[in-house]
Amino acid sequence: MFNYDTISAHTFKIMRDALLTIDNDLSKSLIEKMEEGIQNCKHGEPVHLIYDREMPQDLLCTIAGKLKLRDKSTLNPGEGTICCGT
Repeated sequence: MFNYDTISAHTFKIMRDALLTIDNDLSKSLIEKMEEGIQNCKHGEPVHLIYDREMPQDLLCTIAGKLKLRDKSTLNPGEGTICCGT
């Protein structure tokens, strides 16, 4: 179906600008307040990108552009490829 010469995969991590605010509402437990705060963090603006050092420059530029990360100081190479289970 697809005729590719090579296929590769690269990891990256996005950090968002969001505050975890816990109000003084006594009708909710601390756990409920934390759950709501964490849900709100998912909608913060991207502010930092850590990427695989082996990621091609064009892919990095595409990801950074889509996330609207224009400042080079917000882009940092990681310490290496992230592997799960090893």
